[in-house]
Amino acid sequence: MKLLDVDDLRSPTWAKLKKHFEQRRNDHRIENDKRLSDLDTAYLRGRIAEETYLLELAGLPPKPE
Repeated sequence: MKLLDVDDLRSPTWAKLKKHFEQRRNDHRIENDKRLSDLDTAYLRGRIAEETYLLELAGLPPKPE
């Protein structure tokens, strides 16, 4: 789904949001690699999925990690 147009993707606001969500997703992935309870793992996986969804608003495929 491509919600943002070319002008949106070139905006400084999108650049800041993209950087923010990528960093949060990376932080959550690192945290998820630790020994956690099932509930904490599910919570982090949900956060990672939501951050990935927000990054995909640009209609771009996710970057390989």
